[in-house]
Parts: sequence; C-alpha cells; structure tokens
Amino acid sequence: MSTVSTFGAFSMAQLGIYAAQKAMQVTGNNITNVNTAGYTRQQLELESLVVGGTDRYASKWDVKVGNGVMTSGVSQMRDPYLDIRYRTEMSNVGMAQTKWNGLKDISAVLDEVAKGDSEDPGKGIVEAAFNDFIQQMQSLTTDGAGKDEYDTLVRKAAETLVSELRTYAEKLEQVWNNHQTAMVQDVDTVNKLLTKIQDLNVEIRKSDIHGGNALELRDQRNMFIDELSQYIRINVSYVDEDIGDGHTVEKLIIKMDGGDPKSPNKNATLINGRFATQLELAKVPEMEADGVTPKKDAEGNIIYTDEIDPHFDITLKAPTDPKGDVMLIRDKTQPNGNIPFTDVPAEDIKLLDNDLYGGLQARRELLTEEGEYTSADEIANVDPNAATKRGIPYYQNMLDAFAKKLADTLNEANQVPNHSADMLYQKNDDGQFVDLNGDVIVIDGYKQNADGNYVDVQGNEILFDATAGAYTVDGVVIKDAEGKPVTKEEDALKLKGSPKFYKGELDNTDPDNPVWKPTAEEANPVLHRYYQGGVLFSSDGNGSNPEGITAKNISVSLDWANGTTRVLQTQKEVDPDHPQSTINDNLRHMVSLLTEKEHNYAPGDIPAGADSPSADTPFFTGTFQDMMTKMASTLATDEHTTEASLTNYVSSVNDIYNDRDSVSGVDLNDEAVAMMQYNKSYSAACRLLTTLDEMLEKLINGTAL
Repeated sequence: MSTVSTFGAFSMAQLGIYAAQKAMQVTGNNITNVNTAGYTRQQLELESLVVGGTDRYASKWDVKVGNGVMTSGVSQMRDPYLDIRYRTEMSNVGMAQTKWNGLKDISAVLDEVAKGDSEDPGKGIVEAAFNDFIQQMQSLTTDGAGKDEYDTLVRKAAETLVSELRTYAEKLEQVWNNHQTAMVQDVDTVNKLLTKIQDLNVEIRKSDIHGGNALELRDQRNMFIDELSQYIRINVSYVDEDIGDGHTVEKLIIKMDGGDPKSPNKNATLINGRFATQLELAKVPEMEADGVTPKKDAEGNIIYTDEIDPHFDITLKAPTDPKGDVMLIRDKTQPNGNIPFTDVPAEDIKLLDNDLYGGLQARRELLTEEGEYTSADEIANVDPNAATKRGIPYYQNMLDAFAKKLADTLNEANQVPNHSADMLYQKNDDGQFVDLNGDVIVIDGYKQNADGNYVDVQGNEILFDATAGAYTVDGVVIKDAEGKPVTKEEDALKLKGSPKFYKGELDNTDPDNPVWKPTAEEANPVLHRYYQGGVLFSSDGNGSNPEGITAKNISVSLDWANGTTRVLQTQKEVDPDHPQSTINDNLRHMVSLLTEKEHNYAPGDIPAGADSPSADTPFFTGTFQDMMTKMASTLATDEHTTEASLTNYVSSVNDIYNDRDSVSGVDLNDEAVAMMQYNKSYSAACRLLTTLDEMLEKLINGTAL
C-alpha cells in the first residue's frame, strides 16, 4: 500500500504555508489598489500537487493522497463577454454623445432664430427682426406710402433683419469650424491611443517571453482599448503567437467592427501585436491652372495642401511595427512554388463613408451630412441613406433657403413690366408731381443744380460766356440748326436743357416687351413717374445683384440704400384724379407674401441642392414663419431623438460597467473575507507542521529501542 511519508507531509505543510502567504500578498495588493483607475482584481492560481507514476504493488485498498498545493501564477479576474458588451455600448455612447453635442451647438444658434418648442414658438431674435420688418411694411401701407421717412424705416428694419441672418450664418459656420478642429483632434487622439496600445503590446510580449505576467501593463492597455472603443467600434481578440522552439505568447489583435457589414473594410486591422495603423485625414490637392488637374511631383505623386478635404475621407495607413517596418499579410491569391501562400506588405486602406461607427463617424456626419440637399452622386456612390442624415451643412442650407426665398420673393414683388414701370408717378403732400429725387416737376421747366444753374442731361451747366457772346455747355458754344451761336437762354435750354418732365409714348414694336419712350415735346403729363421699383435685396451690400443670395451674404441692395430703388407701392397705372398715395395694392401684396403666403421649399432653391435627385420637389410648404419653426422643430426632433438614444446607451453601459466591476473591481468586503480565509489557512498549515513535528518526536523518541 502506497502512502505519503511523514516527511512528505512536512513538504505539504510547507507548500500550504507558502500558498497562504502568496494569497495574502495578492489580497493585500488588491486592497491597496482599490482606488487605482483601471486596476483589475487579481487572484492567485492554485493547483493540487499530485505525484505521477504507478505503484506496481497497488491494491484496491491503496489510498492515494495528493502532495499539497502549488501556486501556478497570478491572474486577472475578467469576463471577456462583459468586455465585449461594454466596448460595443461605449461605441454607441461615443456616437450618440458626439452627435448630441453637435446638435446642442447648432441649437444654441438656431434657438435664437426661432424656437421649435410647441409651447413657446417664435421667440427668436431673427423672428423678432422679421416681425419688425413686417410691421414697418404695414405702416407704409396705411399712411406712409410715398414718404421718404417711412421707406427709410422699412429699409432700416430690412437692414436689421439681414444683419441678423448674416450673424447667425456666421455663427453656424463657426460651429462647423469648431467641429472641424475637433475632428482633427479626434483623429489625433485615436492615433495616440493606437500607438500606446502598440507600445504596451511590445512590453507585454517581452514580459511574457521572460515568464512575467505584466498584469499592470495589461490594465493600462485595457483602459486605452476602452477609450478607443468610444471613437471606433472594435473587435478585440487574443491569439497565440509562435516565438520559436514550441513556445507561444499571447498576441492582441484589434479590428474594426462597425459600419457597413458589406464593406470590404469591415474587419480592417487597427492593431496586430507589435503592428499598428494610423489614421490620416484626406487633404485637398494642389491644382494646375485649369483648376481640375492635380499637381504632381517628379515621381508622379499628387501634391497636397495643408487644407483638409471637406468630405473628411479617412485612410488607414498600412500597419507598421515601432521600427516602421510594414506588417506582412498572407496573400492567398499568390502561391509561391511549393509554399501555398506568400506574404506581402500590407497596403493603405481608404475607408468608405459608412465603414466607421462611433464618435469619429458621428463627427464626420456632423461636418458633411446635408439631408435633402444631398447630391445624387453622393446617394448613388457613397451613402444611399445620406438624404436622411442631417449635420451642420443641412441647417446651414435651411437658413440659406429661408434667406434666398425671402429675398427672391420681395425682389420679384418689387418689379413691374418695363412700360408700367415708366408709367408710375407720384405726388407729394401738396399734390405736386415729383421726380425720383422728390423734386417738383415744372411743366416747360428745366432741371437746375444746387447752385441754381440749368444743366443738360449729363448734369453739365448751361452758362453764358461773355467772351464768346453765347451760351455754352462745358465750355462748348451752343449752336442752332443753322450753326449760329445761341445768344438767348430760352433757345439754349430748348436745345440743351434737361427737362424735369417731357411727354412720352408707348412703343409696341415688340408686344412681349413694350417700351416707354420719351419724346422731345413738352406737355402736361397724364401720368407722372415716381420710380420703377427694383432690387431690394442683394448678394453684395456694395451692389444690387439678386443672384447667389445666401444667409451669409444677404444685404440690402445698394440701389435701395441710396434711394434709387424704393418699395414699390402699386403696379397700377395712376392718373392725377386718383392720387397714388391711396393705391397700396403692391404693398399689401408684399405684406401678404410675408405673413400669409405658403411658399414651397425645394433643395434646388439654393446652389447646394442643385444636384439633389429631388431638387425640384418641395420638402416643405409653409409661410416664412412656418419655415423658421420648421428649422427649429426639425433640430429639436433630432436633438431629442439623439438625447433619448444617448440616455439609453449610457444606462446600458453603466449597467454593464457595474456587472464588469463586480467581477474585475476590488470589493473591500470580499477582500476582507479572503484575508481571513487565507489567515486561517496559514494558521492551519502552521498547525499541521507543528503536529507533524510532535508526531515525529513521539515516533523517534518514544519508540526507540
């Protein structure tokens, strides 16, 4: 019968003491690191020691007993499944958090344009300016028509309105610029995390080769991996790496795990042991003089500027080790003799629009997505769902659409046909007919300058030259039909004077474009011209160009600012017996356009949406007030939806974190219980050693012959 010798029992007790000591050390290390960020609870790995071999004389009554306990190492208490769940949810949190932060930044601007809250709509600064503009227009329809001071008030209200639109367009642009900077910082953060993980992989590999466990280094690595998962959804795995002579060490592999499941880049490598990639934002290439062909260097490579491409395309650089050597990959398409496959250097990978998921992708979408304004090419070749995604550009386009619709509507309403424009006239408060400048029109009279001198049509003075004995214009003697110098003022004025009014006639040579032409005969007018309307809003405050108007460039036209153009009060022909001041049909029409008319808004209304597949299809119909509310309410919907998703994701990640912490985190109560257990184990092993000593003492001294 085989038994453990008494002396063997001493070894058993010794091993028990050693194991209890080590266990108490591990427990003490856990307790002291209870507040250490990222620390994973450690445990002593114990194995029962069994002596191998077979006793040739063993019988069924033989009793085999183990030889004590062995400490095989120290390990971390982690649940891989909880790690996977936690990092997946962290990518959801990163996606929603980044998007929500961006929407809040947009909301901080557009809430001042018009509130989207159904309980308190229309309290924005822009709307206040818009309402004031309408009020001034309404005052013009009552008792102010034709009076300069009232037209001035309307223009000042318009200047305030367009100034506010430009201000908030600039604020939105600043939001975009801020997130562009944040995008660069996010990419830089991801690259630093990848480098840190790579460096730790190298150190952990060295430790594993020399028999260490590098648990603290693994804790640091896990923290970086957790942080990385906020920016990119990742798949983390561990494989055995052959280091020769039949020995293996653990190798960490991190791949992308999000975005489009059909993309060839779905499982693109980020980390492969000692090898790591870097992310690179695309830059704008330098162009040749034709503006189309990129410049190239002597080796045929495209030359890029420092400006970031507005599409924010990202390239994964080929993974390299710390020395810069490119990782080799197994190319199964290239057999090499008897070797089934060859190893080739990894190549750069240009990520597609939907390859990413997480905070990085959310930032890209904030900077690029245009909703209904998305081009057909973008939808067909980049992202089929792009038309439903709204980032900062979408709300910039919405504000542009509002500004352009406002300008186009009023500019059009302030225009009249050519002949009608020249047949509109105005009286002053005294019932006298006046010209564009408000000067009284004198029948058979001629225009005078500020000095009281008569002038010709170019504004040159008509003066008597005593030396020549005749009247002159700009020093040139005026001559009659016979070539004789004109000596009488009346004759000079008839030949060169600029009349304040003269009779005209309608030229219907072109029925589609009738033209009012003045004649040389002076007579009592039936109609007296006041002004002919014109462009009220321009894309340039120093001009009167109605094309290309956006919220950022909308201005009161130069013609309106200097009084050449005024708000057209009527498009009806007016005669002296029916004073024009009472005919305000166009003014009322313009007010109606601002307050009651429902306008169609289509992507093609602005240049940004010209290439949209639904460029001519209205996505919204409503008044200007409705459009402001539409902007704010759409944003509010996006914000609330994102906030709800973020709340759910945060709740989920907190639950998983607590579950993970219950496994991996240090609990002082648990450690106290373990400490008492190991203390008892230590005491018991010591007692066993004492008992064995007493047994041997009795055996040797008590039985000796």
